[in-house]
Amino acid sequence: AAEDVGKALQAGEGGAKEYMLLRDDGCEVEVEATASFLRDAAGNPTGIISVVRDITERKRMDKELRDSEEKLRAMFESIDDGIVLLDMQGVILDVNSEAVRMLGSRSKEEVVGKSSWGFLGADDRGRTKDYIGKAVRKGEGGVIEYTLKDPEGSDIHVESRTAALHDSDGNAIGIVGVSRDITERKRMEGELMRSE
Repeated sequence: AAEDVGKALQAGEGGAKEYMLLRDDGCEVEVEATASFLRDAAGNPTGIISVVRDITERKRMDKELRDSEEKLRAMFESIDDGIVLLDMQGVILDVNSEAVRMLGSRSKEEVVGKSSWGFLGADDRGRTKDYIGKAVRKGEGGVIEYTLKDPEGSDIHVESRTAALHDSDGNAIGIVGVSRDITERKRMEGELMRSE
């Protein structure tokens, strides 16, 4: 640590560096240290001032946050339904792998940043946009069915539960949709109706 501080000072840098210190009681403490020269009126170095801050708790909280985000991401990806997060204009912010499949894409990068309305069947765009807009304005969720097109142009029938996402002040900041592919159910309903 002392060598790092010396090199940084000689190079004219005073940036923060992180170190692990061993206390007298044997406990390890993570610290952030900054150092700079004390100078006389002529600008000549006369000493060094160093500020050392214990960042053990911050590092622990950072690790807990990363672990929590990894668990949330694992759950997000493992759910069989498609999950889509949208901003208030309907632009896709995030999707899980099932939503990527349902949207007829090969990767998340192909859909994130695009308008969700463009993936809907033409007959469903206006109706779905109006429905979700009303639900979000009222701060409610709901269930809606619509059609997506797969890459081969076939219809994928979807049932989607939507809800508004709110900030800490209660303002709607986005939309989450949890969607299920009901194409097979629709096919069976059609066959049952024809047979009756």
